[in-house]
Amino acid sequence: MRFNLPVRWGVCYFQLFSSGKLLCFIFLICSTFFILNTTAQTSTIDSLKKVLPQLRGTARINCLNELGFEYSNPYWSESKYIQTDTALLYTIQALNESQQLNYAPGIGKAYQNIGMVHEQHGNYILSETYTGRAIPILYSQHMQNEFHRARINYGWCKCNRGNYDEAIEIFKKELVYYNQIKDTIHIAMINRMIGRVYDIQGYSDMAFNYFEVDLKIKKYPNDTYGTLRSPVYKANIYLAAGDTSNAILNYRIAAQYVDKQHLKPDYLNTTTFQIYRLQKKFDSALLYLNQSDLISQSKHTDSLFRKVTLMENCFNLSTLYLDLKNYDSAIFFGAKYLKDFTRNGNSIMVMSSLKNIATAYFNKANNPKSLYFANQLLNYSQHVGARPFTRDASLLLAKIYESRQQLGRAYNWFKKYSALNTVLEKDNFSAKMYAWDAISKMNDEEKQYRTQIKMNEAKNKAAISLLTRDKKLQLYVFISAILITMLVMTIIIRSILLRRKQDRLQHLFTESQLLVEKQHQEKEVMQLHQQKSDLEMQALRAQMNPHFIFNSLNAINMFILEKDKLQASAYLSKFSKLIRFILQNSQEAFIPLENELAALKLYLDLELLRFDKRFEYKIILDDGLDTAMLKVPPLIIQPYAENAIWHGLMHKNERGHLTIELYIKDEMLYYEITDDGIGRKEAAAIKSKSAAKHKSMGIRITTDRLLMLQQQHEKENSISVTDLTLADGSAGGTAVQIKIPARYD
Repeated sequence: MRFNLPVRWGVCYFQLFSSGKLLCFIFLICSTFFILNTTAQTSTIDSLKKVLPQLRGTARINCLNELGFEYSNPYWSESKYIQTDTALLYTIQALNESQQLNYAPGIGKAYQNIGMVHEQHGNYILSETYTGRAIPILYSQHMQNEFHRARINYGWCKCNRGNYDEAIEIFKKELVYYNQIKDTIHIAMINRMIGRVYDIQGYSDMAFNYFEVDLKIKKYPNDTYGTLRSPVYKANIYLAAGDTSNAILNYRIAAQYVDKQHLKPDYLNTTTFQIYRLQKKFDSALLYLNQSDLISQSKHTDSLFRKVTLMENCFNLSTLYLDLKNYDSAIFFGAKYLKDFTRNGNSIMVMSSLKNIATAYFNKANNPKSLYFANQLLNYSQHVGARPFTRDASLLLAKIYESRQQLGRAYNWFKKYSALNTVLEKDNFSAKMYAWDAISKMNDEEKQYRTQIKMNEAKNKAAISLLTRDKKLQLYVFISAILITMLVMTIIIRSILLRRKQDRLQHLFTESQLLVEKQHQEKEVMQLHQQKSDLEMQALRAQMNPHFIFNSLNAINMFILEKDKLQASAYLSKFSKLIRFILQNSQEAFIPLENELAALKLYLDLELLRFDKRFEYKIILDDGLDTAMLKVPPLIIQPYAENAIWHGLMHKNERGHLTIELYIKDEMLYYEITDDGIGRKEAAAIKSKSAAKHKSMGIRITTDRLLMLQQQHEKENSISVTDLTLADGSAGGTAVQIKIPARYD
């Protein structure tokens, strides 16, 4: 096998030379030399194999297990040489001979080695199974070192399988033990593992806390993987802080250590691939990823161990092709090893592959397949508690349903995405702050001093800017309050003038009535009656305006008292628009339905803002409604919507729902206002216990207006209120139906 390697690679060299890719050729030459030299077994393995034939009984079992350990465990073995099929060969012999002699320490150690072999194969299900068998045996035999290392591997398998809470519980217990014995190598490793678990769950701030502990621990020469991974995590901290150049520098430090210690050369290629991908140099990234594949395929290690790297490279190819918008290739490489990742219990790779496949199908406009894989990603991520993947799945589902014109579902999924993304962004912000803190601690005292000065200057500028902005906002709120007060006074004066005008016209009406009786002029009497009705209607509308404005000013006052300036500003903006609608609409007895609905939506949005979105509303219009042509009396629906919110929905423990439906039947316009609140009976009970007895002025005024409208047009108007009940007989809310004539002139 070894002698065929240069021939096969020689073909690759010729092809690379002919294509002009000199860089790839030089790298492959170095990689070939690297592989041929690292196949030589270390003195530790040679020594064990030399003494093995001379041993018998438990001593032979111990030697066989030690050989299995050296061939399978790259973290703690002396040789750092991986040959998992050879490790299994020696370990199975040790297990068989231990079972024949009923030698418990040999059985426990063999199970532990087999668990490590499967961990190297990326099969975390089998690794967890065999390590779980080893742990009680190692504990009973007082094999403390092996027992605690097995526990760490067991926790790592739990992490990769998505059992994050169990993994963290195991790691934290082991951290207590290794702190007691002051084993810094294991302390650093466990802190990295805990940080990794929190990072997968989306708790970036917690992750950086543990990564920072690892970075502070001095690395010793025998801590091979700690020395390798610490600069990688340090690079991740720089990336989180936005310092790409220092991140690349630390990736290179890790790569140089790989070369010096003769570790897996794949680390060099995959790390370089990530750097070029972050820099959006996709051609170079693809080149290094292909080189990693070539090296993995040409290794002299067993096929199962090589397959782990090939599977990871395949996934990286899927991600890269997604960046390049080559969606067919992204789907092909994303799905190639999905079953293997699932079968092995590698939850991170399962979710990452599902995300890539679903995204690629969506970009290909294949919504059914995209929906299928997005739902798989959602279910999987929710099951294991990987919040970043749940967020990504929610956003993808929102986009899919939007493209399918299912806007209701799209909106629901986008709300779920937005809520989760807000939480994760908050954690990411904290993590970035931890990252900057870690960077400053890594530098010398002079650099720390200069950085602190810059940070203080930035904080001072930010504080000054915030103070200036607060003063401007306070001035804006003060001026707005004055303007609103003036507006309210104007409305009140206008209402008084209308009432006086009504009184004068009432006197004229009385005189005209006497004149009609004397002159029998019925026509003039009818005209005066009409004027009286119109003026009374105007007076009722005028009473309606300050009633609503009073409630809204109370809400603004609440925001200002609570120093919620942004909420007050937002409320003022919407409120000013609504006031403009009211002033415009109150000039007319009938307005277009579209104007009435616009004012209603503004009012409901204000109530949503005021009550912190404790309810949802929707307005349903019949297909036959022409909102531009249909004329309605202004502010008919608002009092009933207000009553439903204040007395029905706001007393619920959970979020309430308000539905407003409009339709035409038999030349009559129907309003239906339905809520799922606590019902009139319970609302009345609450009201009776309240010290303040509030009377619903808006509903009384609206009832009077409808009666007046019926007198004017001689058509039947009606208002009916129905108590809704649930299946168990409990109150299910209230439904109000208003019927008025449909008017188009």
